[in-house]
Amino acid sequence: MHSSHPFKSLLAVILAVAMLAGAVPMVFASSNVAAKYETLSYRQVEADRLHSGKANAEKIAKEPFAAGEIVRVAIELEKESTIKAYDAKGIAKNADALAYRESLKSYQDAMTDKINKAIGSDIDVRHNLTLAADVISANVRYGDIGAIRAVSGVKSVTLEAKYDSAPVEESDPAMATSSVQIGSAPVCAEGYTGAGSRIAVIDTGIDAEHQSFDASAFEYSLALNAEEKGVSFEEYLAEIDLLDLDEIASLAEYLNAPIDAESAYISSKLPFAYNYVDDNYNITHLEDKESDHGSHVSGIAAANRYIPTEEGFESALDTVLVQGVAPDAQILPMKVFGVQGGAYDSDYMVAIEDAMILGCTACNLSLGSPSGSVLDSAFKEILNEVSESGMTLSISAGNSDAWYSTAYNEKMLEGYVYADDIGNYTVGSPSTFENSLSVASVENSGSTGAPLHFGDLTVFYSEPEYKNEPISTLADNGEIEYVFIDGLGTEEDFAPLADVLEGKIAICQRGEISFYVKGENAVKYGAIATIVYNNTDGIINMDLSSYSITNPMVIITQADGNAIREISEKVELDDGTVYYTGTLEIGKDVIALPGEESPIQTMASSSSWGVPGTLSLKPEITAPGGNIYSVFGINKDENGEIKGGHDTYVSYSGTSMAAPQISGIVALLTQYIKENGLEEKTGLSTRQLVNSLIMGTAQPSLEDYGSGYGIGYY
Repeated sequence: MHSSHPFKSLLAVILAVAMLAGAVPMVFASSNVAAKYETLSYRQVEADRLHSGKANAEKIAKEPFAAGEIVRVAIELEKESTIKAYDAKGIAKNADALAYRESLKSYQDAMTDKINKAIGSDIDVRHNLTLAADVISANVRYGDIGAIRAVSGVKSVTLEAKYDSAPVEESDPAMATSSVQIGSAPVCAEGYTGAGSRIAVIDTGIDAEHQSFDASAFEYSLALNAEEKGVSFEEYLAEIDLLDLDEIASLAEYLNAPIDAESAYISSKLPFAYNYVDDNYNITHLEDKESDHGSHVSGIAAANRYIPTEEGFESALDTVLVQGVAPDAQILPMKVFGVQGGAYDSDYMVAIEDAMILGCTACNLSLGSPSGSVLDSAFKEILNEVSESGMTLSISAGNSDAWYSTAYNEKMLEGYVYADDIGNYTVGSPSTFENSLSVASVENSGSTGAPLHFGDLTVFYSEPEYKNEPISTLADNGEIEYVFIDGLGTEEDFAPLADVLEGKIAICQRGEISFYVKGENAVKYGAIATIVYNNTDGIINMDLSSYSITNPMVIITQADGNAIREISEKVELDDGTVYYTGTLEIGKDVIALPGEESPIQTMASSSSWGVPGTLSLKPEITAPGGNIYSVFGINKDENGEIKGGHDTYVSYSGTSMAAPQISGIVALLTQYIKENGLEEKTGLSTRQLVNSLIMGTAQPSLEDYGSGYGIGYY
């Protein structure tokens, strides 16, 4: 759906896809390499033999927990899941399937009693998964696992992984401009805005009071859609089939979440919300240690087209520069990080099952482990079976860098590249599972934010929030002189410039010493603020947690640093010290600079990508995840101070920001497929069509010297 592929031509692509048996993984190979090795033969190897090596053997040999320690386990039973026994599509309306699911619940209750007798105490059952798996999730004593495994009817017992929300970096905001890369703007102009699509966001919750999720603004947009189609609002609502209170009430008994429909329903924009960790309806960011991550992710996927004002409604892009990829889609916040921590495998798996029952077309998980396994989880069958429901899973690939670079930094998990261990992939689970759509991150070609003006050169910056004052506090100073050095901001770099730096802004390069030390050195010798320019492509978040002063400090890209040097005046002091100087102005207002369409994409330096141990193509796709401007949900910092607000926005970077762009695209394509009856015309499911279109219309990502990353860019 890149803008070079007109949306009206998508039907031709679909018809071509219909000639295939289904969505087929893409494999890239040089023809001369293929010819050279055409005589090679292959044999299948058991999957559990792929992740080997001395480091793993040592891990397995050592008991990770004490016998009395409480751990979360998945107890897989021997009966078939409901999806295994029945067709997943439309399962919420299949009476036989629902009856079978009820029988599984009774069976699991009986098995729980049997396990309790075997170990002489009661296990703490957290979840019963019966839709896509036959699994009891429970907290048990580590020493009881062997006895549980020995109970007749137990198929396996595995430790559940515990996940963090995928980390993000505060950075230059650019949500208003990423549509240049993904091509969503012309699609929305064609009338495909995600109306009727439901996006489950399994994350840290949401700021339900934020203006970008306002129900009246959402309904105003839908009313305009109805007017354009020449039908009444009521007729249009019936056509797009919004998830409403009545439907939730009719499905409540089939959900894992023990909900009362009226309590779970927030509004037409947020029709279902539940906290799966704390078992309540508190889906805000205020009561736990997690950030506003879920609000930011939700905004990327489906922030409204309009925001409410005293006079009525105004375009969100024109006023706040934030609009979701699928602005007319509904959002279902499913909180899996709460007061009790989270998220374990089962926490998000029960949410995925509920998303299937609630008819979601896309399910976004911007969470994961730093380096995932596809081999050992009892829940892999759930993700493998989800595809039968027609729902697309968009999961962030992780922020652990490319596999070949981990040997050069502290993130290397096991040994060195090529030494004793072949598991050198960094893509995080659960995105490594076969039927997930794993999403890596490329840098955003556009920028949005309050910029720095160096004459005609506009530069955007990343500004962490620690003790430092925002650089915007200097905006009223007008033109400010700066001192640009090629050095790294050491005392030796700044000491010769003590007379020059007084009252000016220092600009130095990233590298060798900590960011906060650079800032403190600059201020020690007279600077009022510090700008650091990166020493590689992309942007990185500065850690200023040890910064002892409050002077502003920001970071910019390497390219912008080079551009500033080029337009600056070179000065050489009597002792041979060289610096560059000029003036800058600090902008107060947020502006947007659209990026340019280009086959050259810069993979985000932190994004995970690389072939996992199964040799499958993971991640399958990339989307802009660097410098994304979206909703800043109200939350608290580590000191309990309120951050954000119901009308504010912030910028983050990470694969967490890339995955919801794909979720939004899924919503747009689902609306298109539904309105044009393409399931019936092609004989393929919506999920097959959506995933094939996303992969089939993607352009291979190219590095700046022309080589491909081997990942499709959308």
